[in-house]
Amino acid sequence: MEVLNRNPHLLFYAILAGAVVLIRIPLLGKYFRSVNTLLHESGHAIAAILGSGEVIHIELGSDTSGSAYTKSGSKLKAMFVSFSGYPFAAAFSGFLIALSVDHQYKWVFYILLTVALLNLAFFVRNTYGLVWLFTFSGIILFVF
Repeated sequence: MEVLNRNPHLLFYAILAGAVVLIRIPLLGKYFRSVNTLLHESGHAIAAILGSGEVIHIELGSDTSGSAYTKSGSKLKAMFVSFSGYPFAAAFSGFLIALSVDHQYKWVFYILLTVALLNLAFFVRNTYGLVWLFTFSGIILFVF
């Protein structure tokens, strides 16, 4: 463990390798891959809000699927909302990785917890999604 403490790059790659292995474990992997689904669907919700639209609700599925139900004022805004999921999830993940590389792990936890709690409070309404958000928030708090 001393080697990892002296070399932060090695620590980062060890955590990255652990994450890659973790998401490939059958049941556990699906659970943690749902983080990407949460970010993807949140991207749709944020785009709808930025486009003066409305978020009806978000559903998170146990198979890592998800759906964001939104209303938009025009077809152009609806297209923007439809397009926004993948770029948002990728950019947000990149931002979290950048924070991690800069050793700002505390902020990664704060941000993930905030996203989870905001979705829990305002958007997600299906049973699996609610249970997943509660347990994921609990895991973040436990690890933190």
